[in-house]
Amino acid sequence: MNDTFKIIDETAYSIYEGLKFDSVTSFGKNEWRTETSNGYHMHVKVINRIVIADLAETEYGLGDQTIALIKIKDKTLGAAPSFKKVAEFMNWTCVSEDLWDIV
Repeated sequence: MNDTFKIIDETAYSIYEGLKFDSVTSFGKNEWRTETSNGYHMHVKVINRIVIADLAETEYGLGDQTIALIKIKDKTLGAAPSFKKVAEFMNWTCVSEDLWDIV
């Protein structure tokens, strides 16, 4: 049982869980852009305590299939957790030297 996050959609979670990233870049407050190890682009954002994501073959394709992944249950995290907290729950990995502007 996780007290920090709640999975919203099990199917979406299974697709996004365990991704490996070649790079992660902060793209604004509570928003990140990533490139997966197999060349896909992903946009991750926190809106109203919901972590949403979109995966596409190109950056241009981002925004076409955004899906809600997880809900933030832990009130101590404020409006949004750090990328590292989300990545830990989602079992995402990226070498630290490829994390850009991540707090």
